[in-house]
Amino acid sequence: MQTTPVISITTLWEGASAQEIETDVVEPQEQRLGNLTGLLQMTSESAAGQGVVRLEFATGTRIADARTEVDLKLAEVPGYPEGVLNPGVLLGET
Repeated sequence: MQTTPVISITTLWEGASAQEIETDVVEPQEQRLGNLTGLLQMTSESAAGQGVVRLEFATGTRIADARTEVDLKLAEVPGYPEGVLNPGVLLGET
C-alpha cells in the first residue's frame, strides 16, 4: 500500500498572539511553500506562541526530496521578528 508523505513545520514564538503568529510567521511560510512539487494540500493552524503548517504530498512523492525542497523554500522567507525560533520540520506519512 502506498503512503502519502506529510511534512509538518512548527515555529515557536514565545509571547506572540495567534494573530501575530498568523501574520508574521505562517503567512510568509505559506507564500513560499504553496508551489512545492507534488503538494496536494496545505493547512495551517496559528495559536498563541506557535504556528504549524502541514503539507500533504502526492502518493509516491519521495519524502527526502520533499524535505529538501521545504528547507529551500523556508530559507526564502525574508525574516522573522525577533524572538522567533527556527522552524522545526517533522516528517511523516498517512
